Amino acid sequence: MVPGDEGPTAAEDGDAEAAGETGADAITAFFDTKDAEEWWPQFSAHLTPAAQDVWQYTDPGRVPSGKVEGTVELGAVSATDAEVTVPSSIGDFHLVLVRGTGDDPWKVSAIEPPEEAQEG
Repeated sequence: MVPGDEGPTAAEDGDAEAAGETGADAITAFFDTKDAEEWWPQFSAHLTPAAQDVWQYTDPGRVPSGKVEGTVELGAVSATDAEVTVPSSIGDFHLVLVRGTGDDPWKVSAIEPPEEAQEG
């Protein structure tokens, strides 16, 4: 192994659960379209700047109705990267979350909506 090529730092107790909770909170905010003026500030707070660039032109009126249902499925989780699947009433959302260090809050860097949500 090449020095410095050890891969990401291992997750600590609670990291995976915190990533799952952040993912569920992000999708809950995504579905909360009752007030179009409040939708973006609430949803974007869960996103990295790059993800905000991708989602900033989303019309909340076109966001499908739904809600988070069931238990978040945790994928690979390190101290700074996580993959989670958030089940919802319209299908599963696959999210990638990142943070600078193990002390930083998780932010969503990528969202893959369920196929049902992409057809609109």
